[in-house]
Amino acid sequence: MKQYILYFALITFMSSCAFHEGLMLNSASLNQANFKYIDYGIEGTATTNHIFGIGGLKKMALVGEAKQYCIVNANLKENQALVNQTINWKMTFFFPVVTTRCTITADIVEFK
Repeated sequence: MKQYILYFALITFMSSCAFHEGLMLNSASLNQANFKYIDYGIEGTATTNHIFGIGGLKKMALVGEAKQYCIVNANLKENQALVNQTINWKMTFFFPVVTTRCTITADIVEFK
């Protein structure tokens, strides 16, 4: 009987799960034919870890950090903008650690 309890405890504490959620934003007006797409799928990612709920950044700080990485990766030039921004969240639970990852994906357009 003790073996079953030990196996159950081991399986319970060694398991993990993850949750995903996302949001799409549009930061530029694309209602006229005065632009062309330059690049697709530019990414910026920020990650934080909480151990027993302590440590790491808040959600807004993760969004800001991921957006900064996205802008750096985009290497925008004059008359270019990020559009079709998507914010994706992934939370992974592996007792006692919770890892939160924020990924921002965007496209680059150039206005004429």
